[in-house]
Amino acid sequence: MTTMSPAELLKFNPWWEDPEAIHKLDRISFWKNSPVKWQSRLMYTLDLSKDIVYTIRGPRQIGKTTQIQLLIERLMESGVPPRNIFYWSCDIIDNKKDLSELILSYIKNVPKTEEIRRFIFLDEVTSVRDWQEGIKHLADGGLFKKTTVIATGSSSMDIRRGAERLPGRKGHVKEEIPDRIFLSMKFSEYAETLDPKIKRKIRKLLISSRRRRKILLTLFEGKIPDEIKELALNSNELSNLFEMYLLTGGIPKAVHYLKEENSIPTSLYNDQINAIVGGICKGNLNESYLRQVLRRVIKTNTTPVSWRDLVKDTDISHHTTGQNYVTALKDVFVLSYCYRLNLSSGFAKFSGDKKLFFCDPFFFHSLNYLINAGDPFKNSEDIVTNPVEVSKVVENVIYNHLVRMAFCFFHTIQFFEPENFLFFWKDKKNREIDFIVKTEKGFLPFEVKYRNEIKKSDLYGLLSFLRIRKGKGVVISKNTLEERDSYVIIPAYLFLLLI
Repeated sequence: MTTMSPAELLKFNPWWEDPEAIHKLDRISFWKNSPVKWQSRLMYTLDLSKDIVYTIRGPRQIGKTTQIQLLIERLMESGVPPRNIFYWSCDIIDNKKDLSELILSYIKNVPKTEEIRRFIFLDEVTSVRDWQEGIKHLADGGLFKKTTVIATGSSSMDIRRGAERLPGRKGHVKEEIPDRIFLSMKFSEYAETLDPKIKRKIRKLLISSRRRRKILLTLFEGKIPDEIKELALNSNELSNLFEMYLLTGGIPKAVHYLKEENSIPTSLYNDQINAIVGGICKGNLNESYLRQVLRRVIKTNTTPVSWRDLVKDTDISHHTTGQNYVTALKDVFVLSYCYRLNLSSGFAKFSGDKKLFFCDPFFFHSLNYLINAGDPFKNSEDIVTNPVEVSKVVENVIYNHLVRMAFCFFHTIQFFEPENFLFFWKDKKNREIDFIVKTEKGFLPFEVKYRNEIKKSDLYGLLSFLRIRKGKGVVISKNTLEERDSYVIIPAYLFLLLI
């Protein structure tokens, strides 16, 4: 790539010539005409007054580019001159040299208002090999003064390795973490986005993360806080929203179609599959092996499994090959691991079996369609109306929300790894607790029982743990809200509002 002219740069930045063009972009037009007007909370946590390089990593097809364009629109509405904002989709850039030359073309050739901060948005930068070296070269040359750079990507490893080479990226960050993870809508955002009445209640009762954390810890005192009792008055609405969430996950377009057409088109499942498979197989992995591993992951979902068990009944000859495919799925934010807790050491037993969880219900439904064919929407409906199968989907949802909760307890850690803070546990009699979250003050045990009736015999694993570690537990149910001697039972749709 040679130095690009302002006319070539204008193709991705039409607002330079016509400020109204930002409102006419396809993604923004779709968002404004959709009943699902999600605005990610993460985008409001960025400090846009600093000279900083933010990295935002997360899966494809969940709305990152839309949120970036909405941020550009807000910047312009706040008075930032259009030419002080540069956007580029890095899918069409080959290497770090081309990336540097592209940014230099903008900095040197496009007139801007000097006294006002400049904003550079690099979308899907992980598609550029060694992208961070191109960015660092410009930063070291002093070209990012009075400039905020926001780089997005879909690979946790590519953008993480890149971010680690940028300035100020090690250990604990006292003021602000510049490297963020952009995930699909969590359930509280989902409920707020779809129901204005619920949004008002959440904003009133759960206004801050500090208050939500206090309410959560009150549950572990064996008490149901008044805020939860108040939200329980809207159980019918919340339960209906949660049933929708189990179909659509936090994917805005899936929610849009379910709201508008009472169905989700097969093309959307295919788009998600292509984004996942394309992101993995471009790294020279075999698609046939990927399908076989996914079949085993779906079959063993929510149960402890070894790497050897994972390649059972496949054409894969060695378990490390299967492990590589699962790691690739983890790197594109599709799967996550949960290891067994060694209670004596307080850490995971990394050499033992692990549970594998899907990072969003829609990822699960899409990949289930890839493996089992059929009508994907009908298959999804069949799963969420089957008591056994839906309980697995709920357990995946709870796991992913607990990951976010654990992050809030340790939010100053630069690169948070959930397997260091979220575990399952078994006692000597093999009685299990679904999840244990490690905090600075100890361990918080959670059991998921997504059913109408919960008996004491269902909770022997939890009770065994509480005999060893004195305290209370939380049982996540379908509809029951109740205080019992050693634990609180709370419906999933209420519990998830706290995260």
